[in-house]
This record gives sequence, structure tokens and C-alpha cells, in this order.
Amino acid sequence: MAPYVIRAPQRRILNDELFDTVLHEVTNVSSLRNPVVVYLAGANLHFQHLQKLTHHFEQTQSRVFALDMSMNLIQTDWASLNEVVNRLLGSNLVGYLDLGMNYLPAISSLDESLAVKQNFMKLGQRLSLLD
Repeated sequence: MAPYVIRAPQRRILNDELFDTVLHEVTNVSSLRNPVVVYLAGANLHFQHLQKLTHHFEQTQSRVFALDMSMNLIQTDWASLNEVVNRLLGSNLVGYLDLGMNYLPAISSLDESLAVKQNFMKLGQRLSLLD
């Protein structure tokens, strides 16, 4: 079965209205048998958008094969990101999450948050934080 790919609508940069359109589309197709890939790379999204997407997936029980939010403007600390990652990957709402090339703290700073580092390592190849 071929995956169903949801990309940012026509415009590369999403405003809140277009982001809501993406959320609606994910809800509509997530019940299909085909795997769903949500490609939102380079769409000018912030951490608040990732939180909103996480909340939406939880409320609608949407399941996606892969969520690509690389090359955005996501800026947060490791503890806050860990919470969102656990909600998405830990409850299997998302199979693979790409957050590379965002404005996250340096990977080396994970040594200061050993619990977060161990959690990320436990997720293995399901989570990408690298550029």
C-alpha cells in the first residue's frame, strides 16, 4: 500500500489558518488503511505548532507513520521537548518523528539531562534530532 502524504498547502510558509487545514486533512485521512506521512518541513512552524499538533493527534486518535517537522523554527528546552516526544512516540501516535535542523539546544547539552538523553536513546531510530 502506498503512503498518503500530506504536505503544506500550496504555500511553503504556514499561517495559523493553513495549519488548521493541515490538521483537518490529517484527521480525514488517518482512518484510511494506507500509512500517512505528514511532511511539514521548512514551513515556518514553532514549538506551539508541535504542541497543537500533538494535542490534536491525542484528541482525534490520529495515527501517522511519519511526521517531518525538520527545518522549522522550533525553539524549546529539552524537558519540554521530551514531554511532547513522549506523547507522540510513547503512545504510538507517530511512528517516526524528524525534528532536525531546528533551533534546539546543542546535542552535547543532553549530558546535563541524563533522563531525557536516556529517553531519546530508548526511542532509537524513531526520533531524529540531527541536522
